[in-house]
Amino acid sequence: REREREEEEEEEENTPKAVKPKSKKRTLESSQSPAQRKKQRVEEEKQEQQQKKKKKNKNKNKKSQDSETAKESAQKSPKKSPKESPKGKKKDKWVTLTRGLKYKDMSAGQGPTVARGKKLKVFYVGQLQDKKIFDKKITDEPFEFVLGTGSVIKGWDMGLKGMRVGGKRRLVVPAALAYGKEGTDGIPPNSTLTFTIELKGIA
Repeated sequence: REREREEEEEEEENTPKAVKPKSKKRTLESSQSPAQRKKQRVEEEKQEQQQKKKKKNKNKNKKSQDSETAKESAQKSPKKSPKESPKGKKKDKWVTLTRGLKYKDMSAGQGPTVARGKKLKVFYVGQLQDKKIFDKKITDEPFEFVLGTGSVIKGWDMGLKGMRVGGKRRLVVPAALAYGKEGTDGIPPNSTLTFTIELKGIA
């Protein structure tokens, strides 16, 4: 027996110290019953699922906070009003006729169209180049004349063609189609005249 004891002591001395002892966990697991080990695994899985759920909720909250921040910044930043395209913008276009006569329709009428030989009823304002008014008829009975018979200046006979009752037109009449080199009362020689004419009716 003493010989056996000596051999055991020699084996213990020769065993390297670097050999790791068995982990406590394994020792603990080995000491547990199968039912206890199963219960422990279930609890561990439950804890793991809870941690994943927390992480997922955290990411979700972060995303919602980021979207709210972006929404607030978008609301704070002033919205740029869309620029009006040149196509959508209506501009009164001047129409140039012969001998320097030109006109533009300020508003289009919906009534009958004028024709040569018809009696027109109009309101008008006549102005010099410096905007000074030399003649007007805008109240009471409209001014009446027959178109194309020379009863008015040539600029009117030529420039009112195509108008419709209810329309308003601006005429720029050169001196050659108005009162020429001589001029007349209140109108100097060689004056270009501007008329704003509203067609009230056709007789």
